[in-house]
Amino acid sequence: MLELEQTELEPSLTYLINYLFQVGPTMGDQELTFGEMSAWCERSGADLDDFESLALKQMSRAYLSMAHQARDPKCICPAFDAPDLDEMEPEDAAEQRTKVEQGLAKWFASAEDAHGKRGAVKQKGK
Repeated sequence: MLELEQTELEPSLTYLINYLFQVGPTMGDQELTFGEMSAWCERSGADLDDFESLALKQMSRAYLSMAHQARDPKCICPAFDAPDLDEMEPEDAAEQRTKVEQGLAKWFASAEDAHGKRGAVKQKGK
């Protein structure tokens, strides 16, 4: 199976994040299937190439993996590089939790902005 290398998403490819949330980042407790992406393309008129399909599949897998990890109340937001909260002084742990809450609030606000704008979908034949 062809896999994409795990790297930072280039700014020119951030439209894939919009696609992921338009399709739906997961299918309940399962990653997106190519069939689900195909159905979304049919309904939306989008035309995904192989790279985009594989990227969405991997993004869905990563999203689902983090969603499972996040069920643990001690899970640290992946955007922050922080030590284990159990190993921190209580005031430092509280400060870290505040940073995570602020970071998540900022992320959700930007995701809502992006989702509300629903970036343009590449149409078939265009």
